[in-house]
This record gives sequence, C-alpha cells and structure tokens, in this order.
Amino acid sequence: MTKRIKIGQVAAIIGVVAVLIFLLFIAGYSSFFSTVKSGNIEGREFNVPEGVTLRWIANNLEEQGFIRSSTLFLIAGKFMVSEKEIMAGDYVFPPNINLFDILLFFKYGKVNYRKIMIQPGYDINKIAELLESEGLVDAKKFKELTKDRDLIDLLGIDVLNLEGFLYPDTYYFFKGTSPKKMVKKMVLRFKNAFTPDLAEKASNLKMSEKDVITLASLIEKEAVAEGDRPLISAVFYNRLKKKMPLQCDPTVIYALGSGFNGDLKKENLSFKSSYNTYINRGLPPGPIGSPGIESIRAALYPANVNYLYFVSKNDGTHQFSKNLAEHNRAVAVYQKPLGLNKLLR
Repeated sequence: MTKRIKIGQVAAIIGVVAVLIFLLFIAGYSSFFSTVKSGNIEGREFNVPEGVTLRWIANNLEEQGFIRSSTLFLIAGKFMVSEKEIMAGDYVFPPNINLFDILLFFKYGKVNYRKIMIQPGYDINKIAELLESEGLVDAKKFKELTKDRDLIDLLGIDVLNLEGFLYPDTYYFFKGTSPKKMVKKMVLRFKNAFTPDLAEKASNLKMSEKDVITLASLIEKEAVAEGDRPLISAVFYNRLKKKMPLQCDPTVIYALGSGFNGDLKKENLSFKSSYNTYINRGLPPGPIGSPGIESIRAALYPANVNYLYFVSKNDGTHQFSKNLAEHNRAVAVYQKPLGLNKLLR
C-alpha cells in the first residue's frame, strides 16, 4: 500500500513537471524571460498588499505590464516561493528584469523600505506628518490610533495617549505596513531603551514612567548642548521642590498647537491649558514630545546644583543662575543686546 502511494506521488510530480515543460514550450523561452516594460531607467514599483495570494500577484503583474504570462509566473512561483513567505510592501523592479528574477525578489523579501528618521523631540503630530509625507499612513488615522484605548492597554503603557512613547530612532517601514505595527514597533523600541535599571531609578525617585518621560520631554525641548541636560533637569527639580512654576516655554508652544506662529509672545503665557507651565505648577499632564535616551537619563540623574533659572546664550548653551537677580543680569548680557524679547523665568 505504502509503495503504491509513493509511486503515485512520484507520478504526480512527474506530471506537474511535464505540464510545466509543455507550457514553457508553448509559451516559448522568451515569454518566460520576458522583460519589464518600463522606460524608467530607475525601474517601477509594484505593491503587494497584506494577505494576497500568489495568483493575485501573478494577475496584477501581467495587468501592469511586468510579465507577459501570469500562468507561467504562477506555475514557476509554486516551485520557487512559498505563498506564506511573500512579504507585503513595495517592490522596485529594475528595467529589463525577467520573470525568474521577479520571483527571486519575492523569495528573498527584497521590499523597498522607507527610511524614517524620527528626531528626539518630535511630537505625535510631527511623526504623523512625516509618515504621511512618505506615503505610509494617513496622518489623521495615525494620530487617532495613538489614542486607541485597546492598543494602549495592549502595549502596557499607563497613559491616555502615546505622546512621548514613540521612541525617536531610525525606522525602516514599507508601504503596506499597518499603522498599528508602526506604533507597536516605536513603543517596543522605547521599552527596550527604558531598561530595568532606569525603571528602578524612577521607582527610587517615586516617579512614574509617565512622569519621567514628561520631564525628559521638557529637557529635550530646552537642551541643545549635551552638557546642559543634567543642569536643566536640576533647575526643574529645584523648582518642583520649591513649588515654583516650571515656566517652560515649549509647554506653552505645545499647548498652542497649530495656533503657534513661531513667535512666542507675552500674552501667550496666559493661554489657558493644563500644559501651560506658566499658569500651572508641577509637571504638565503628559509629555510634549518623544525624548531621546540622553534626556531620559538626565530626567533621572539631575546635576547636584541649586540653580533655579537658565537663559539661552544663543550659541547652543545656557547660562544658569541661582536667583532672580543673577538671572536678570544674564538676560541683560545674552538677550537684550540682540533685541530679543526673552521673558524672565
């Protein structure tokens, strides 16, 4: 009985090979190796959505002029690639590519990835706009997703939205990647960066994960020079201890949102928002952007100084002061000569 089954299997294989040879003979050798019809010297894109079949790919390749025979592609594809292994996304086929090489693109997952560089300090709006500009997502839908309660719970972050937790880094996404996968990847990158030793330090300081990232996001927005981060962190810590408002300009800018025209004015400082740290004491209700690891560390390890003020020296660094009198003198030195309307902190 077993012998008969094996003989039958061999016969079936021989039959399939015979059909393939016959079809190749009918269609001709040139049809099998027909080239992509493209006048573009850089090639053309072909998009594979998630969950499609090899037959769908074959039919669409033929319809779009990449191959001449979907039948030949389908038969050869059954031998060369596994349908389950074909990655969704954009494939860019060079000119004069043949059917065999197209199958190799699918076999080895040569997807055309978009390189996305999320800079430290980017907020959700900026990230969504960047992804949309690369043709990867609809910005509005992406922003809605970062507030999705089920997704946030799944990711294990105790926040109302994921502002601050989409970790700034370089990512490679392909067209067709679901926005949910993008969000998960960014949050997972954050979780990998926020190591157990950092979590333990936060616990020792009696700070929640959200508190740390919120403070770090303020530091990220204020700091330019690396050495200033622990000092800026110390200023915020000292103000919190003394119950002084943080008076962090970037929180006002964040609160103003699209209403900010690039010029922060005195009247803006009274803008009513829980994020405005001029009219509210303590930390804002959440992060105002995604801080990098240097700012996260600075939020957990502030410098041991008693500064309460700082002002930009307009060279990427800040002048730090212990009291208002010192700060006023620093403002006179670094801001007034430039005609800048820098408000006293």
